[in-house]
Amino acid sequence: MITNADIKNHEIEDTFLSCPDCGGIGQKTFGFSCSTCGGIGVGTFFHKSFFYWKPRLSKGLIELERLRKKINAIVNIISFGIGVLGLLSILFWVYQTSNNTIRIEDFAFWNYQDKLILFFYLSLLADFFMVYRYSQMNLDGKDVRHYKYNDASVKVGPLNNWQDLKSANSNEKIDISAAMSHEAKYIIEEAFLLAKKLNHKHLTPMHLFFASLDNRDASEVFSRLELDKNVLLEKITNYILKKDISKSSTIISEDTKKVLVNAYIESSKWRLKKVSSKFIISCCLDYEPTISEILYDLDVDKEKIYNVVLWFIVNEKQVSAYKKFRKQARFKPGGTMDKAYTAVATPFLNNFSYDLTREAKWNRLDYCVGREKEIEDVWHNLEGSSNGILLHGHYGVGKKALIAGIAQKMVEEDVPRYFLDKRLIELDVARLVSGVDASQAEGRLLLIIDEINRAGNIVLFIDSIEKIVGITSGGEGSMDLSGVLSNAIGRKNLFVFATVSSENYIKHIEGTALDKEMAVLNIQEPKGNQAIQIIESKISQIESRYVVYFSYNSIEKAVTLTEKYIHDSYLPQKALKILEMAAVKISKMNLDIPLVRAEDIATIVSEITAIPVTKISENESEQLLQLEQKLHERMIGQEEAIKMVSASLRRARTELREGVRPIANFLFLGPSGVGKTELAKTVAEVYFGNEKNMIRIDMS
Repeated sequence: MITNADIKNHEIEDTFLSCPDCGGIGQKTFGFSCSTCGGIGVGTFFHKSFFYWKPRLSKGLIELERLRKKINAIVNIISFGIGVLGLLSILFWVYQTSNNTIRIEDFAFWNYQDKLILFFYLSLLADFFMVYRYSQMNLDGKDVRHYKYNDASVKVGPLNNWQDLKSANSNEKIDISAAMSHEAKYIIEEAFLLAKKLNHKHLTPMHLFFASLDNRDASEVFSRLELDKNVLLEKITNYILKKDISKSSTIISEDTKKVLVNAYIESSKWRLKKVSSKFIISCCLDYEPTISEILYDLDVDKEKIYNVVLWFIVNEKQVSAYKKFRKQARFKPGGTMDKAYTAVATPFLNNFSYDLTREAKWNRLDYCVGREKEIEDVWHNLEGSSNGILLHGHYGVGKKALIAGIAQKMVEEDVPRYFLDKRLIELDVARLVSGVDASQAEGRLLLIIDEINRAGNIVLFIDSIEKIVGITSGGEGSMDLSGVLSNAIGRKNLFVFATVSSENYIKHIEGTALDKEMAVLNIQEPKGNQAIQIIESKISQIESRYVVYFSYNSIEKAVTLTEKYIHDSYLPQKALKILEMAAVKISKMNLDIPLVRAEDIATIVSEITAIPVTKISENESEQLLQLEQKLHERMIGQEEAIKMVSASLRRARTELREGVRPIANFLFLGPSGVGKTELAKTVAEVYFGNEKNMIRIDMS
């Protein structure tokens, strides 16, 4: 399970166990395997299993494997051709005999000895062979091992030293090489051949990174970063050519093995089928400082690389989510029953609700990214003594997205055992209270609670739960709807999720019985990388709607500028709004490449806030340099005050200030009429465009 710590600090903690005898290489003199580690060299623990890379590489084995693939491709083409010819032969035979009535016995070529029918039957063998080959291709290697919530309790034997690891079974130690994707295998092989060609002793992360640059995945990553791949290629080439030449055979370095293991673990965390070559690109930066230095010169750092990699990973997961959820959902009933068919139907509840697990099953909910820590907090609270979870936070921070993530995990059955095989049902409060008085609404809610109790497989979700507070029949001893619900939660009759805005929580919920019965979780506004990654998971919808293309810098700029200058709404919603406005603007320009850049985002924010946040133009640069002169055109004298104000404005415009602080604070002292207020008006007009762009508070 991915936590916010993983997202914020994507580097996997370097807790690798390295063999002291071979230095993590896995072999000793003359190429023999290390007797201490059995050729493993280096590895790490993840979910109580030991992961490592063991295979050796050689030019002969690589060329032999590539020859085998070419032969297989030729055989596949021949088989496919025979299958197509067989289909054409039977169609031609049908055409020839179209004037006669075709009978079943006519297909018996042994009676009529028709060569076309005989060839068709022979082509079926080629078709069966193609099906077999296709199934074998799907079974090629092993998939990345995934872990669910309940897997955390699975225990394996103690692995305290290399002797234990050598004798451990396959469930305790895992060779990651079999789970590499075709692209990842190709990058590793090309990196080895490069190191071999240059007579380098070790295959290093630098070789891996260089080999990945020729890969389509790398091209996609760097295009989002608006990075010139040719410039990067030239810089990396110059560094590689400076490496020392060795006459000994090329072997995989310890750091390279760590890169590959980390790429496997990242792929496992994100539940990929095979190890992604994109994660190899990002993990190389953790063990090759030179790559980070080269990228820094190109205004790219490893956080940007990692965020863009996740952007593609999440998009790929969204594309495959439908198939994935459908596969997982085959064992979940399409209706109200559970797998054991022990649940009771809920016809009354169905009239006032919306089945979120069914929507997740059909991939109709937004993909949830960056909220795994909050979801884990939900499970921990439910494993305690609480049957109700109240999520409160500002509007737009993603409370409902978190609920969607829970629904998706319920479909995948990646939930605690007591949540397996349950349905997440959203109660429509508006429909519940519409057309009836308070006492009838209370009766409806009681009937719904009774049905949930009898069904035994329902988790209730109420959005904006403050809507049921205060609705009461008004009779003596009567409770409002929130009291009815809190009593049911207190009796452990049902599980309830609910959301409320921070303002309404303080106004309507805090201190009530509902507040006491439910565990309250504050959903914070996402910041920095977390906000960027959440937005990346939603940006493809905007791109397809307006036929535009977002650079990574535009998303990063939207997050930083809205966080800094727009304070009446919250991330990620306010950044998404700015991005959509930029998409609308760019889509109307009829550009050859409708790319939304960081400058476009800055322009939109400047238009909304009337604060100059775009890059300093030549004209503006001249204006800033002559700011004192411009101010003096309206105001005479006050040299010291104008000089200090101008210097502060220049520092602010060039971002030479701490972002959380104001541009400057000035206290103008002097008798009435010397120009204190006039200076403020002059700054508003000259720098901010209009004298009205000033808030005046009269303390008298």
